[in-house]
Amino acid sequence: MVLTEEDFERVEIKSSQVVEIKEFVSISEIDPRFFDEPYLLGPEKTGAKAYSLLREALEKSGKVGIAKVVIRPPREHLAAVKPLDGGLSLELMHFADELRDPVELQIPK
Repeated sequence: MVLTEEDFERVEIKSSQVVEIKEFVSISEIDPRFFDEPYLLGPEKTGAKAYSLLREALEKSGKVGIAKVVIRPPREHLAAVKPLDGGLSLELMHFADELRDPVELQIPK
C-alpha cells in the first residue's frame, strides 16, 4: 500500500500549545546528542503556581520531564522540560531513529 498526501492530511496533528509530561528521568540518563532546539517556557496567567512547583521539583530532584509536543504541525516532537535560570526551558529532542550510528561513518582507526 502506498500512502498519498491526502492520507497524511487526514491524520494531521494539531498544535495545542500544551506540554504534557509523560515521565521524569535523570538528566544524566540522556545522551546530549538527543537535544536539538531550546525554547523558553512561561506560565499562563492561571498556571503560575503549578509552573513554580514544577520548576522547584525539577531543580531539587535533578530530573527533567519528558514530553511529546506539537509546535510545528503536523509533526510531533519529543521534548525535555528543564529548569533554566529561574524558569523552565523546553528542549526539542531527536527520536533515537533520527540519529546516525557512528559505526556507519567508517571512521579510520
